[in-house]
Amino acid sequence: MRGSPLLRALLMLAALAFVALPLWRITHAGPIASVAPADAANLISVTIRAEFLPGAPGEFEIQHLGKTVWRGGLVSDVTSPPIKLPFPAEGIDLRFRVRWRDPNPATAARLTLIRPEGAKIERSAWGGPDGQMDEVFTFN
Repeated sequence: MRGSPLLRALLMLAALAFVALPLWRITHAGPIASVAPADAANLISVTIRAEFLPGAPGEFEIQHLGKTVWRGGLVSDVTSPPIKLPFPAEGIDLRFRVRWRDPNPATAARLTLIRPEGAKIERSAWGGPDGQMDEVFTFN
């Protein structure tokens, strides 16, 4: 072996010092960007239509960002009153929870979101064998 061990150690320390700052910047997170709350200008009035098969559920609930925006039950085909929701370009997520009175593996539900200009967006899902459904639908 040739060379001094002290010289090799100094060269290794110089190489580590050279990459230390870029490595630190890559591995440390910067400040997290905060999301501005939805202001009144971004709210649009939508109508939601819920249909249930084979029959009316015991109860259903629709949530947006953890807050209940509509709930009901005992009707197999129902339309909500106008609901004001923030509707960004990337769309919104609505959590749809349903509990049927009679557990049946052949249950299904459909949500139709109707925008102010009349455009309709439909999403549907099957209920579970326990007579319940808990789904998140994205409308964009």
